[in-house]
Amino acid sequence: METTTSVEKLLRGLFLDFADEIETTAYKLSQANDINYVEGDALQSIAEKVGASQSTTNAELLRVLIKGKIGARSSNGTLKNLDDIFKTMTNGEGYLREYAPNMVKFFVDENEISFAEVCLEYLRQAKAAGVKIQGIVLENSDTFYLNKSIMKTDGDKLAKMES
Repeated sequence: METTTSVEKLLRGLFLDFADEIETTAYKLSQANDINYVEGDALQSIAEKVGASQSTTNAELLRVLIKGKIGARSSNGTLKNLDDIFKTMTNGEGYLREYAPNMVKFFVDENEISFAEVCLEYLRQAKAAGVKIQGIVLENSDTFYLNKSIMKTDGDKLAKMES
């Protein structure tokens, strides 16, 4: 049986404490620029850098806007990309339907999307050339957001569906 001296125990303890401290510091550094952990002014700064709408001070909602904008900027325009962006902005809910060649409409429960107008803008930025986004339908509601190109007006329109 091997005996360890008190000096060896002390050195081993100091080394383990030092290793734990390094691990904790590395973990904190890895979270420093992670959108899921950044708070306050740093989160606002990230939103500004990526060009995300800063229409809220709520950190969770701002994170959704940032992730949606990043998705729109890095999209290659496929329907899968559009669906991923939509799901990012709707808590993983919602779906899209292709109605005609190159015409899509998005559907989501009205309680699962906070910024339908911003989401519609991001989807337009992410789409491929020639694809028309008809709008976003808020299910369990009589409300939808129509794309301005369909309405032939200066902006997106919140409209009531006809019964």
